[in-house]
Amino acid sequence: NFFALDAKSQWDAFASVIVPAKKLSKPRVPCKLSLKEDLLASCYFLNILGLPLLVPLVSLSLLIKGSSYLKWWLLGVGFLAFHPIPKYLPWYRRNRLGVILAKYFTMTMLIDRSHPEMKHAGTPAVEETPVKAPLVPLACPHGVLNFGAMTWIFFSRWICGLEQYTAGASIVPKVPGLRYLCASLWLIPVDGKSIKRALQETPRL
Repeated sequence: NFFALDAKSQWDAFASVIVPAKKLSKPRVPCKLSLKEDLLASCYFLNILGLPLLVPLVSLSLLIKGSSYLKWWLLGVGFLAFHPIPKYLPWYRRNRLGVILAKYFTMTMLIDRSHPEMKHAGTPAVEETPVKAPLVPLACPHGVLNFGAMTWIFFSRWICGLEQYTAGASIVPKVPGLRYLCASLWLIPVDGKSIKRALQETPRL
């Protein structure tokens, strides 16, 4: 587990996977996951993608049938939607899920070191000279869910020296399943005041 390593070992791990960019003659070989990692990834996707789809389908089905279980189902949905989830905790970005997602999607980044802001990206020097804030990473186009951008937030501290807030619709943290995704995204509302405040901060741990 990358996040369980000491600081030196983490930087050594980064150094071991950084190579000069070159044109590939064949598709990149996907990373291999253990059976346990594969199961954990499947459970995660079922949670964040399956639950939001399951809630309206089951609710509508129980309503049409006039089932006595509807009220209990809605109570369960209410709990999943509103139980407390503390905001902006480091643990949300320092757990094995980040490594599993990076392996699952064979995450690859291209860094232009000729750019002054990217000179130290992915090296220990980024701790002393992080990318200048405010920094606004773009993920365009990202479709419904951009797992590349979601995986990035687990490692941005080692790549650019900064943590990241993510702007999102206020309803998203209330959606069962998606709430747990939002925890690692450090979601902020998409209003001018919230975004201005986030841009004025330097989110570092």
